[in-house]
Amino acid sequence: MAYRTVPGPQPEASLRRAAQAADAALFFSPSAVRQFGRLGLRVPRAVVACIGPTTAAAARRGGLRAPAVAPEPTPRALVAVLERAFAGKDRP
Repeated sequence: MAYRTVPGPQPEASLRRAAQAADAALFFSPSAVRQFGRLGLRVPRAVVACIGPTTAAAARRGGLRAPAVAPEPTPRALVAVLERAFAGKDRP
């Protein structure tokens, strides 16, 4: 196994406020999306970007709206999808 996502402590109020105000939320795995949901964090204004279609499907199941999906599973492709979203193209 290359990695595993483990539960963290419940976030402090300051982290919850930061998530509420975030401009972007990036997810690199379905397990990270699930843990985000378990922590009860919300990103109502953020562009949600996912490394691939499996992670994006988990994001949609978790109630995250219209994730932007990298066309290939690389950090460079994820940055490119964010650039397009913030430029107004492909904005979910």
